[in-house]
Amino acid sequence: MTIFEAVKTNVTPAMAARRYGITVSNRGTACCPFHNDRHPSLKFYEGHFYCFGCQTTGDVIDFTSRLFNITAQEAAQKLAADFGVPSGKPSVLKMLRAYQEQNKNEKICLQTLREYLHILSGWKTKYAPQTPDEEPDPRYVEACHMLECTQHMVDLLTKSPSEKRTELAEDMMKGNKITLLQERLQDIKKEDR
Repeated sequence: MTIFEAVKTNVTPAMAARRYGITVSNRGTACCPFHNDRHPSLKFYEGHFYCFGCQTTGDVIDFTSRLFNITAQEAAQKLAADFGVPSGKPSVLKMLRAYQEQNKNEKICLQTLREYLHILSGWKTKYAPQTPDEEPDPRYVEACHMLECTQHMVDLLTKSPSEKRTELAEDMMKGNKITLLQERLQDIKKEDR
């Protein structure tokens, strides 16, 4: 990622305007610093700005460049420094390690969920009440509650785009959800002995 991409990803034009002393309303408007503006004619959007008075437009780097009369490169460096945006490219080794870690987490989640799904499927059949008056077995109840959700997560991890798989695996890993499920599976194995 270049310094330009890093800055544009992390800093909006409105953020830069506020940082550099321009009052921006809650609606994202301000008096334009590029012409004699008495009524707010400058509108800030997520990735760009536009002045309805002087028709000046651009992204956050263009805004900063015009405001300080500096080059785009100098504006990008100023924004990176002022907003603490890291401008270096991540190392290939760091990216590879992150990919490997994510891949490992997805495999752990998928393996654990598939094992749980297999158990739930068996329970739904094996422990189903035989009559309407029969009290349902707790394993049957658990299967009824968890089967569809577990199947959905397995489907996400096997059929979804990379971003969705990553999101689910990160959620399961960081919240210790996968660890709790692994402990539940260990308890089930002990009970079945």
